[in-house]
Amino acid sequence: MKHIYFFEDGKSSTFPTSREDALLYKTRFYTSDTPCDANHHHNKRYVINNACHACLVDVGQMIKAAIKGDVDWSNFPQPIINAIDLVIHNNCHVANEPCGYGHLPIRTNTNHCHYCLENRQARQTAEQTGETFYKCNNPCRKCGQRSRRRVKTGSCENCEKQRHSVKSDIQNMMNKSPDLILERKDAKTMGIMVYRTGKPCIHGHYGFRYTSTGGCIDCLKGF
Repeated sequence: MKHIYFFEDGKSSTFPTSREDALLYKTRFYTSDTPCDANHHHNKRYVINNACHACLVDVGQMIKAAIKGDVDWSNFPQPIINAIDLVIHNNCHVANEPCGYGHLPIRTNTNHCHYCLENRQARQTAEQTGETFYKCNNPCRKCGQRSRRRVKTGSCENCEKQRHSVKSDIQNMMNKSPDLILERKDAKTMGIMVYRTGKPCIHGHYGFRYTSTGGCIDCLKGF
């Protein structure tokens, strides 16, 4: 049974109604409240790159027409020219539907997405050669950057740097204000990532807690 989502005006959708909600629910699509500029009646978007699903389907049909010689494709954008070349020279074909990662609908002779297969092969090669990171064609779902990915976990290098920066900021604040007293609601209002009430948690810690979850940092560290 599919989950039903709702816009603020009460209209329903089979996908989350914002990219943020889609990231939370870990879906590959979301329904935008703004229709696509090109396909005015369509608002189904990919979470990973915000691409319009209907537009990618139309591009697939355009590639088919170009291969048949029905349209002049010499002035097409380079990614589409590359896709046409894959079909003509690399034993690929154009699928009716794009893959779930928002790539152009180009499939291999085994019916796998050509671009997804490239990413998997890049990761396997990096693993075999002992590399720490590999180059991924997909933008990160969270930060939207085409950053390198960690071979072992697939995590985005840019997101890792951001998390490290946030952790450093939190640690600096706790070091500078060890006796800070601040309620959680006030920390949320002020945009502060940690707070301290001066009252013990259930395990007797008097330290800082995360504003987002209320979790005791000392408990999370295993103290």
